[in-house]
Amino acid sequence: MSDECQRAQGRVPVPFNLSFAIAVDGPVDTALMESALNGVISRHAGLRAALVPSESLSETDRRARLLQLFASGIVAPGMHCQSVVTPESCRVGIERFDISRDFNQKPRIVETLSKALDQPFDRSHPPFIRAFLFTLSSLDHLLGIVLDHLVCDHWALNVLIREVAEIYNAALCNRSARLPSLDTHYPDFAREQWLRAQNGGFLDDVLYWNNQWMTLESNQLRCAYLPEEYRRLESSSGGVFQERVAVEPNLFASMRAFCSATRITSYMLFLSAILIYFHRLTGRNTLAVWTSLSNRISMSQI
Repeated sequence: MSDECQRAQGRVPVPFNLSFAIAVDGPVDTALMESALNGVISRHAGLRAALVPSESLSETDRRARLLQLFASGIVAPGMHCQSVVTPESCRVGIERFDISRDFNQKPRIVETLSKALDQPFDRSHPPFIRAFLFTLSSLDHLLGIVLDHLVCDHWALNVLIREVAEIYNAALCNRSARLPSLDTHYPDFAREQWLRAQNGGFLDDVLYWNNQWMTLESNQLRCAYLPEEYRRLESSSGGVFQERVAVEPNLFASMRAFCSATRITSYMLFLSAILIYFHRLTGRNTLAVWTSLSNRISMSQI
């Protein structure tokens, strides 16, 4: 959807990909590593789902829904459909680089992964994965993987790494991989969501977020709402300023304990504190503040 919107606006689509690299000690069997990676792709149907424009929409209807998106910021349903391809037709190879004799290895790795990150995937032809194996020495390797954010996030990366490692090690030891059974598969989830949509199950959600989006503009935090000393600081800094605050260790430990007990992230705790702070400065009860994603990747970060 985002690619199509960017094209409709005359812009070159910017890929939204993720990457990670893990160290692999000892000799590496590339064929077994490829087999392990493809084993995970075969196991999870979501990694084999193609995303294509819906054939049931005319070009006129498609343009109308894009205009609706531009006007409201709400994604119009029904513009695309997914199709899960068979494991046999959805395989990925590992591109290998021997940089053991390179004096400075890091720039080569960064350059290769950066190029892969900047290259968009063809979402009609899964899998949306690229894999690279860098040989640093005879016993030191680095496995780099780039994925489309459409099929993976930082939480899922842990699952992918864990399962690739288990399948690979099981093959090396000539045993069966010890993987948990999958009670629900991606097509089951997609079918459930489709049935819910058909029965109007998302109407309340859409209305809620549509209202939130429409009120964002009028409630954004502006420097004009702040006391005069902050407005002077904003003017002298060109609109960008920051302030670092050191949190006392005992207080920080108490905050972490509170987050763990209430099952919230430290990100949400700090964001709530910032909103309370600005409420006290401005006296406004409703504030819209933009933040970056938290991207927590493990339970230890909550």
